[in-house]
Amino acid sequence: MHSAFPDRLHEIRARLTALPDAAWRQRFGDAGLIEDITGQPVAVLGTSGDTTLPAGEFIAHARADIAWLVAEVTRLRCRDTMRPDPLERLGAVLILRLGSAWVPATRPGERAVTLLHTVTNRRIVADPYQGRIILQARTDNTDAFTPTGSYTPDLTGHEDLEDWLSTGDLTAASTVLADVAHQLLAQMPAEPGDIAAEEVLATQASELAEKATAFAAHLILRQPARAAARDIYRLAAQIVETADVVDDHLGY
Repeated sequence: MHSAFPDRLHEIRARLTALPDAAWRQRFGDAGLIEDITGQPVAVLGTSGDTTLPAGEFIAHARADIAWLVAEVTRLRCRDTMRPDPLERLGAVLILRLGSAWVPATRPGERAVTLLHTVTNRRIVADPYQGRIILQARTDNTDAFTPTGSYTPDLTGHEDLEDWLSTGDLTAASTVLADVAHQLLAQMPAEPGDIAAEEVLATQASELAEKATAFAAHLILRQPARAAARDIYRLAAQIVETADVVDDHLGY
């Protein structure tokens, strides 16, 4: 981000540091005279009297304002350097949800995450774009149908989508993203020897078993169970849809 413009932060900080260690103010009764706290003039605007003078107020606060801005820019640069890469983090949570058969396949310089299924060669592309994550299911066949969906996260408390991907809690979002990816994969036409839909159905069935176990634990521990029950209902409905696709592929 900094390479597009000359980096002037070092020279600005040097000029700020070279100033005498004394705060600035407008002289009482003479808003056009800017002085430090020892009474030494800093700037004289050629006016007199205790009148409203925006230029004088601006200069009087410039030292403290610039010091704050330099500190804030430094903090943001350090944060950007240290925070996780948003695309790497998005890819990692998707693999966690979709299963270990999926591996990263994003090329250097690409703005979207690409995951490759090691058995079927199917691909999932997740593109963070204008506050949404656009998902596509693809194959090596460039003429093939590419089902597309999207997910719009709640960015409350974050500067933008990139900041959310880097520092936000992606637990719930990754579940939804994986569900969308499964639905897109299930829409893809079958090819000879293609078991993509069966892979999706097996993954969904495994997830359903995990959610059923969690639901039973909620009941035993007398914890709220409504959300867990809704997850089971949602996933069961998706399994029915995927099973229909699998049966169509198999000719049933």
